[in-house]
Amino acid sequence: ATSISQTQINSLPQNGRNFLNFAALAPGVAVTPDAENKQFRAGATSANQVNVFIDGQSQKNQVLQGGTMGQDSSRGNPFPQLAIQEFKVSTQNFKAEYEQAGTAIISAVTKTGGNDFHGSAFVTYQSKDMIGQPYFQRSAPKGDYQNTEYGVDIGGPIVKDLLHFYVAYEHRKDQRPTDAVNITLPGFESENGVFAK
Repeated sequence: ATSISQTQINSLPQNGRNFLNFAALAPGVAVTPDAENKQFRAGATSANQVNVFIDGQSQKNQVLQGGTMGQDSSRGNPFPQLAIQEFKVSTQNFKAEYEQAGTAIISAVTKTGGNDFHGSAFVTYQSKDMIGQPYFQRSAPKGDYQNTEYGVDIGGPIVKDLLHFYVAYEHRKDQRPTDAVNITLPGFESENGVFAK
């Protein structure tokens, strides 16, 4: 098992604020580099053989592939990174209580309120001027690209030593370049976007 601490989560750089990216710190665990399909896997098998537990609750995807919910054909993450206190990646000899996993599990613990008010906020921004262009596309202009991520969390007491609260929110907004293709069919003419013969 490999434990990922709050210090590592806050200090190590990563793109996308998906706390599952830190699972790659465990031996034998890989995270897919595909931005459209963020998954982790272990033991040279597919991501369907893993599971994530957040405060003991299984996040297994019962319908689509990808191991855990929110990871199939998605840029998103299953849980705000701000709300994760720490987690452990186990790749072998985990107990039977961790069901529906064959190769690896992540067991995460979330932050709590406490007797003192605390919180944090972040904003990250990335424009097309901040990224490189593939070598063979350098003669073409860069496409529209913009990535903005922001979030806030706050926790504290409602009734001291008895009742606490904790709230976390993260948002991601992407603008990505698209490819447009004009198709003309022989014998058809376009009038205001409507094709007629």
